[in-house]
Amino acid sequence: MSTLQLAISSLWSAFKDICTWNFATKQKTQERLSICEVCPARDNKRCTACGCYLPWKTKLKNAECPMDQW
Repeated sequence: MSTLQLAISSLWSAFKDICTWNFATKQKTQERLSICEVCPARDNKRCTACGCYLPWKTKLKNAECPMDQW
């Protein structure tokens, strides 16, 4: 899947989660952010693998890591 396709897929999933108030628990969000902190694909607060802003993406219950880390 290309980066553009991955970004579109991630945005669509995020839109569905936001519309249905489908958010991860605070504990799950923190676990995800901890994993992202040491990931080589992280650039500041953005994932270079999918282009997502990590503080937002990690809060979405159905979000998936493009690097299969969470």
